[in-house]
Amino acid sequence: MINYGVRVIQLIPSQWWSVLTPLVAFAGLFAGIEFGRPSWLAPPSASAASAVLRAFAAKPRMASPRTVAVPVPDPVIGFVDMRDGKPIIFAKKGSVVDVSGWTACAVPGSTISSVILSTDGTRRAEVKEFLPRPDVAEAFGRPEFQLSGWRARVPLAGLNVGEYALTAQGVCSNGEKGVVPAFRMSIFE
Repeated sequence: MINYGVRVIQLIPSQWWSVLTPLVAFAGLFAGIEFGRPSWLAPPSASAASAVLRAFAAKPRMASPRTVAVPVPDPVIGFVDMRDGKPIIFAKKGSVVDVSGWTACAVPGSTISSVILSTDGTRRAEVKEFLPRPDVAEAFGRPEFQLSGWRARVPLAGLNVGEYALTAQGVCSNGEKGVVPAFRMSIFE
């Protein structure tokens, strides 16, 4: 056997974690950059979010591997968009905030007819005109999701300083209703 001056280190089981921890951290950093996030503080790009949806979809109902299954138990799916890359809306007491997102009906052939925005059960705004969201239609493989985007001006009159849940309830053309995940809103003086 020829010795080239390379020292082989044999690790005992108690030392494995000290070696694996940096490797796992590096792999996580690599995965974050791979999905379009230059750092953990930066939000993923829209195409990266679609890629993540496609990559982690469980049991797709569509034949194409590029689509995401629609969660069957939920009649309405969607999200309120992040503002400035943050999952919270900061607003001054008594002001009006601009909110956007997307909402779609899970039942094939049914389209979204309105979105009702509320804070803690109080109706604040309603949207009846929808915007193109080709990213959503492509991610789910559903052409009827093309017009699922929305924007609204939400008046905050009557809300005191504090934390609130902003909810978006979708109403489908077939009459089904559902609420998308709530968004945090912080009102300050």
